[in-house]
Amino acid sequence: MYRRIEGCISGVDLSPALMARLILEHHLKLNLGDKNSDEKETVPKSMISEMLKNPSLIQDKYLGAEIKLCTLIDNYYGPLSDVIRNVSGLETENKLKDDLTKLGISFVDEKQLREKGYDKTPDIKLDIPIVYDGHIINWIESKASFGDEERHKEYLRDQYWSYYNRFGPGLVIYWTGYIEELNSFTEQGIMISDSVPTEISFMDPSVLMKKTYIDEDVNS
Repeated sequence: MYRRIEGCISGVDLSPALMARLILEHHLKLNLGDKNSDEKETVPKSMISEMLKNPSLIQDKYLGAEIKLCTLIDNYYGPLSDVIRNVSGLETENKLKDDLTKLGISFVDEKQLREKGYDKTPDIKLDIPIVYDGHIINWIESKASFGDEERHKEYLRDQYWSYYNRFGPGLVIYWTGYIEELNSFTEQGIMISDSVPTEISFMDPSVLMKKTYIDEDVNS
């Protein structure tokens, strides 16, 4: 007989959905393959994710009911919270596009960039860079979540520096706010804001071309 998952959570610093995932994985390992074998089978992550999304697939109906309860009450992890985050993400991305359009800023979105063959893509790539507070912006990333230290550090490693290496300096918008101390990479090319900046100036591509020609003349 399984102990109730709620009882396991009380002594462990894990959210209900994460604890449910661990218990489900352990349950599947014990029940896959030859039950007489001492070796535990490796459980595909896709199988675990599918059962978390649809607990009715779990043969043990009591475990399935408690897995479902954990995913429903968890406000931070699990399938339900993933749906909420995805919806919030789409809403903020649409707001970003609307704000840029009202400002007369031309851009391509993530889908269009992927169609061109880019693998790591920000939400928005500006057709012509803009200047805000003396800094050039080539791309904009929209985040519906709050910008805390741990999350921002992860995004820098997995996303922002990749965008910088491909497209140059850019702007990250944390729509629900951020810790002010995180805005420390401005000079390195990563700005942070909680809204689309309106006090901007547009870069003149012809000036950039003239500068390139001048540099080529000097080096020749």
